[in-house]
Amino acid sequence: MLRVVVKCFFKIFFTFSIIVNNVFSIYGQDKVDIRINFNDLDSKDLFIHFENGKFNELININKEDSSIIVKRHSYSVYPRLKVSYKKGFSLEYFVDGLPAILNLHFDEKRENGALYSKNTENLTLIYDTTSNVIYRDLRKDQEVELKNLSNIFNKHGQEVWKSDSLKNELSHLAKIVNKKSLLFIKDRPDDFFSFYYFIDQVVGLSSFIENDSDYYSMLLSYFNETFPDKYLNSSDGQRTRELLQRKISPLLLKVNDIIPLDTLIDIHGNEILINNVKEEFLLLDFWASWCGPCIRQIPNIKSLRNEFSEQQVKFIGISIDRDSTEFLNSIKENEMNWTHVFDKNNLILNKLDIKAIPTLILIDRKGKILYKGTGDSDFKEKITAIINKEMKL
Repeated sequence: MLRVVVKCFFKIFFTFSIIVNNVFSIYGQDKVDIRINFNDLDSKDLFIHFENGKFNELININKEDSSIIVKRHSYSVYPRLKVSYKKGFSLEYFVDGLPAILNLHFDEKRENGALYSKNTENLTLIYDTTSNVIYRDLRKDQEVELKNLSNIFNKHGQEVWKSDSLKNELSHLAKIVNKKSLLFIKDRPDDFFSFYYFIDQVVGLSSFIENDSDYYSMLLSYFNETFPDKYLNSSDGQRTRELLQRKISPLLLKVNDIIPLDTLIDIHGNEILINNVKEEFLLLDFWASWCGPCIRQIPNIKSLRNEFSEQQVKFIGISIDRDSTEFLNSIKENEMNWTHVFDKNNLILNKLDIKAIPTLILIDRKGKILYKGTGDSDFKEKITAIINKEMKL
């Protein structure tokens, strides 16, 4: 069993930048319209995700494509576009106007990043420290704490969650970094980057702070008092408020409870209505590509899947990966041929107050929880017995 952490947090935190102030907002538009050209990239190694404020969708690319047009609904002030190529190359953008154009290029000999774009229109690169002096100063002010956080994980890895002293040190450092961040963005509440930074980084770093409802109450008050209504009332704002409320009053889900989920969106943008599926049961598998125990239990999940027909049990993998390339490659390598949901920002995880992965939750067609287990070695036998019993009733 692994304690849930954001694997790529340090990589992202050390490379984040400030978005240009006062960019045009497309909030309220019915759709975004983005043309993406990638003539000199191999489409089979290219992954494109579109995040619209409600869910993260993997855009389908055919191997013959050299360009695609993405037309999607937007529920965010600034929807996001993430491009991942091969292993370890990625770019993320805010869509800040219509129509948007992205011209992608790849050159392994290029000094300033092998994956890059030229002549973009109505897109702002999010992770670009070279363009922002203000954030560079903020990061410098946090340099000591961030270095100490990184050193703890480099030295101890997942063992940190077994040591109360190390967990306390993580919590202490996270609070110091967040305090500096909150002071910084307090003076820039109208800049969407400040709002997005709070969601993506302040709340993200707070995952190191356990069992501290007073701290999360402070974050929620800060959130409500700092940002304008146009951000707070957006889909991003509503989800963040709900997440923080869950941290203040954790949800203790148990067998026979009704799972507080109405809808899931798979990586292809398909909607799954929890209370309106054709199958008799749903098995939710919370996992990540970097989680050893998660990967080791895949053969047993496959074996369990072979026990029942597709009309009886629907299998849904819910990944908390931050790196979409690692996530998709793991699905392919491990032949996980079932439905998948990409929970990049841990929204589903936090809504259900899941503390560790792997976690398996079996529910019936009415959403009632029949089984909830975290790292149980005999989960296959337990779930099989429960399903067989329920089917006889």
